[in-house]
Parts: sequence; C-alpha cells; structure tokens
Amino acid sequence: GEIYSLLNGQLPLPGKGCEVSDPNTQTKLRSCPLWAGYGNSIPPSVQETDWLAMAERWSAREEYDYAMAAFLHFIETNGTNPIIDLHLASISGVWGQTEIAIALYGRVIATTDNELLLLAARLNAILTLPPVVPNDPEAEQIQLKNDLDQFNFQKIFKTPIKDETILLRHIGRTLFHAAHRCSYHEVEIQKKLATLLQRLAPRLTPIPPAAVRRRRVFPRKVIKIGFVSAYLSEHSIGKMLAELIAQLSQHFEIYIFHLDQHSDHVSQFIDSNVAKSQLLDRTLSLQVARDSIIKAELDILIYTDLGMEAWSFFLAFSRLAPIQCVWWGHPVTSGLASIDYFLSLDSEVSDAQSLFYSEQLIRFQYINTAPFVQVDLQASAHNIDRNSLLTGARFGPPESSGGAIYLVLGRLFKLHPKFDDVLLRILDTDPTGIIALIIEPQRFILHDLWSRLKKRALFLFGNDLLLRRIRFLHYWKYIEILSIATLVLDTYPYGGCLTALDAMSNGVPLVTLPSTFERGRFAASIYAQMNFTHLVARDADDFISIVTRLGTDATFRDQAIASLQGAYPQVHHTRDVANEWAKFFTRVLR
Repeated sequence: GEIYSLLNGQLPLPGKGCEVSDPNTQTKLRSCPLWAGYGNSIPPSVQETDWLAMAERWSAREEYDYAMAAFLHFIETNGTNPIIDLHLASISGVWGQTEIAIALYGRVIATTDNELLLLAARLNAILTLPPVVPNDPEAEQIQLKNDLDQFNFQKIFKTPIKDETILLRHIGRTLFHAAHRCSYHEVEIQKKLATLLQRLAPRLTPIPPAAVRRRRVFPRKVIKIGFVSAYLSEHSIGKMLAELIAQLSQHFEIYIFHLDQHSDHVSQFIDSNVAKSQLLDRTLSLQVARDSIIKAELDILIYTDLGMEAWSFFLAFSRLAPIQCVWWGHPVTSGLASIDYFLSLDSEVSDAQSLFYSEQLIRFQYINTAPFVQVDLQASAHNIDRNSLLTGARFGPPESSGGAIYLVLGRLFKLHPKFDDVLLRILDTDPTGIIALIIEPQRFILHDLWSRLKKRALFLFGNDLLLRRIRFLHYWKYIEILSIATLVLDTYPYGGCLTALDAMSNGVPLVTLPSTFERGRFAASIYAQMNFTHLVARDADDFISIVTRLGTDATFRDQAIASLQGAYPQVHHTRDVANEWAKFFTRVLR
C-alpha cells in the first residue's frame, strides 16, 4: 500500500495494528514499517539529512521494511526524486508489485535527464521479473533475451561508467527469479547481461595483477581457498556448507569473505574453523572488496551462490584468484568469462547439460548435507489443534480440513505452472486431502499465485472448487505443520534441498519428481546417497499415484516411513564430499 499511495502522490495512512494514542505521533505515522523505523531501529537524535543515507544502506542490505520506513520519513519532509523512485521501484519489485515497479521506473524516465538514472531505470525495468513464475515462462525468457539484445543494440549509454560501484548502486539486482523459470534460454540471457554490464562499466573487469593471472608452482606447503557469500550463516547456504568447510580446513588454508555481518551459531562455527574470516563492507567500493580478496593471495576462489544478490555477482566479473568457481547454492550458470568451473553433481541428466553452463561443469558424486537435529514431531503434534491450524489458513471459502495433509515446503516463487496441474490433480484424486503451502510475507506474491492456480483450475475442471482445500500457513508454523503432515511434496521442476532434508530427517516421507537440471534433482540425489528410491517418481502420473497412495493408504505410508528412517543414517557423507572436493582442488592446480 505504501508504494501505491506514493505513486498517486499521497502519503500512506497507518496500516491495521499501527494505531498509537499520541495524536502528534499519529500525524507522522504512515505504515507499520515506518513505525518500526521510528520506534525500534532509529535513535531519536538522527538528523533529517541522515534518513536518505540510512534508507539507501538498508536497501543495500536487503532490509526492505526499514528502508521503506526511512524513505517515507525522508519523503514527508523533502518529497521524492528520481533516485528515491529507483529505490522504491526496486523494493516494490522484490515485494511482487511488478506493475508498480515498472510505473515508478517510467516516472524516473519521464522526470530526469540524468543519463545514468535514465540508464538505470530502463535496464531495471527489463530485469524486473515477477516473483511468481508466469503461465508461459519460455515466452517471458525469450522476450527478456530480445530486450537485452535491443538494449545492447541501441547503445543508450554512450559514455562508459568510470566508477563501477555507481552502476552496482543504481542497478543493484540480478536475474534471481529467472532460475525458477527453468528455461533453456538462461545461459544466453546470463551471457547477454554480462556483456551488457561490461560494456556499460569496463572497470567491472579490471586487468588483474600478474600474481592473480599466474597459477602458482606446486607442490607448495598449503593451498589457499576462499569462499565469498552473503549467506554463510543460519541460511540454507551456510547450513549446507558449514561442515564441509570445517572438513576442508583440515587440509587447506580457508578464507571466508562475508558480505553481511552475522553472529548466529552457523557463522560462528564456520569462522572458528577457518584461517581467516573477513567482512567485506558493502558500503565501500567494489575495488576495496577486490583488493581485500587479492591480498589473501588465494589459489582458488569459490562463489557459493552467484545470482542471489548483486554484490557478489558484480565482484565475480573480476579475476581475483587463478582459479574461480561457483557452487550450486543458486543453481544457475553465471554467464561470466571470469568463472572457470561450476561445481555441480553427478545426477545432472547427461553430459549435454554442459551446454547450459558458461563454466566447465564439474560433477561430484556426493552431495553435501546439513546435519539436522531431529525434532520430536510426535510431541509437537500432540499439542496442536489441527482444525484450528488449518481453518485459519484458508484463502478461499471454507471446506473440511479432514483427510491427508500434503505439505509443500518450497517457497511460493519456486512453484512452476507445470506443478499447478500436479497439485490440482492430487486434490481431484483424493477428495478429502488438503494441500498446505508456506505463505510469503509479500501479499502480492500470494495473490499472483492464487490467480494462476484459479485460472488453471477453471481450465481443467470448469470451476475452482478444488482450491477450497488449499491452505496457506505462516513460516513460523513450519514445525507445527510438519509435525501433522501426512507427507511432503517436493516442488517441480525447481526442487528443494534443505527443505527435503528437513522432511527426511524427521521421518516425513517426501515424494520427488526429478527434472532435467540439477536444481530439480537435489532430493533425488539425497535419496540416491541413502540408497532409497521408493519415493522418486518416474513422471507426473507416477508422482500423483505415489502421493495419493501415501495419503490414503496408512499401511503403505507406515512402511515408507520405516524404510526412510532406516535409510536416513546413510545420508551424511561429509568426509567423502570433502575428499572429492580436495581431489578436484589439487588436480585443477597442477
């Protein structure tokens, strides 16, 4: 609502639950995020001129609620301007308000003659993809590819940008959601984007020092390996890599370069097991960050999740170590000539998959896993009122909450239109079953997904009655719903990894349908490592058959749970994973 009001030239009114008793405060209070800004995060002594700087810092750190609060406070006194509109458009895009984002970019184009801001608005408008996958993702990706070609052809920005950090500040986005389209066009798109950014800011790819260009002579006493990420913390990236990094540190000198400040137990575990841990401050220039990495004199540099945020993506244009790799933390090619290897898994369908990577594809046999501590789900289930939990989570008209609970743990933006048919057919096959989805905090993402599901249900069945048995639950009820779930559905064609381990580790059957790319084969890879393939489907029909049998046949489900619990102890191969990585490191440096 904040951005809608701003676009109409009005300040937003307080949202529900934001009322305060002090009338003077009420006149200033415009939204819950603004209230958080006033009351929880910003000291009273802050000067008016500091609000914009703080807003930009929060936006860079992806703390969008606080950023919005500070922007709104600044606008109350000073009004908006094209730079603020760029930030608000970026936030609205993240929140799923794609049309508003495009409109704000249009307002920048209409109200400024600054060449850099015009460039940023036009390019960001191209790169703003709806978080929810559209009905025809292939058509969208073809259009994106053509738009990038046209942008390159038009040569809108004639003077190269001398300070590449300025480009980062104004563009500040990656094609994160493109990965969820699972498109065969993505390697072309990533390469076109990289080419365009390099043309706009040639200093993104500075000539590296001779020591970086030259591979060192081996054997030497120790090999130095660096990891760069904003998510080596209590995030799926940190959880999946923590034990592997600790194992590797026994044989190599490991350097961690954090792009965000962390103090949780995962980051502390990682930092305590490596030679050096350093924070690369995002408020400084890219060159300062590059110099910090070059100073470590690494032999190999690994980006764990290229494409999830802009800072590491822009850093990766540079050659900062003789060998540079990207891991599958965000399982899509980088499109960058500076990245030599993509560290994937042997479960990629065929060698032909290498055509969809700009890097040389390295296929490891073992998948690293996160050592989950098992939750006592039975104890949790005893304390849960099933009807209350599910009845309060419906989006459409009410219907019975009885029957099997088919839980989807994947984020809503990972749900592909191909998966819509599967969900609807499950509900059609099991007339008492309930599908439970984890809600997103951004309501526009939920509305867009619901609209897509409704349109598909009308096409397949002539009505949308099946949608009455879909429930949306808050992320904080994750353990509660997992404890009473009949089974978990892995999403398709973009699957889960940490969520799959979450279900398996607690003995909740997870059914998976492997897709072509590794991003849709994580659960199958984990099951293969356990020598357990009972719940790996051959096709969509087989997936629906396994799912509904588990949901309606208690004996079959009990047998599946017993087999899963017996196989799960075989899943963790941290030492084998570390040995495989170590062999790759030593071989590639020869």
